[in-house]
Amino acid sequence: MILKDYMYTIVSRDTVGDGYIFIIRLLSECPVFKAHFPTVPISPGACIIQIATELISLCHASPLALSGARGVKFLHVLSPSDTDEITVSIQQLSDSAEYSVVFKDKRFIYAKLTITCTTTTL
Repeated sequence: MILKDYMYTIVSRDTVGDGYIFIIRLLSECPVFKAHFPTVPISPGACIIQIATELISLCHASPLALSGARGVKFLHVLSPSDTDEITVSIQQLSDSAEYSVVFKDKRFIYAKLTITCTTTTL
């Protein structure tokens, strides 16, 4: 399932050196937040990984699929009720299909992960 425009929207996108910076806004009315959890909505870890994969796909203008993950750290609860915009920094590691991704705002680092993405067809 594509989460863009369902769970989050892209506010801005920039290229910085050989990396990418996205500002995203979580959509608090998304059914995912209403289910996880109704009184205290938080982003499920799987959704954070999916958002990272979708943003990497946008960087390459082609559909990519998650094929591996390592060093996945969820450091702070990511909730649309606590923060309105999140910065997602993406850095490709060498010439590989591996990417370092950090979700943060001015107060917290929410998640750090290294994922591998491969070409796919939708």
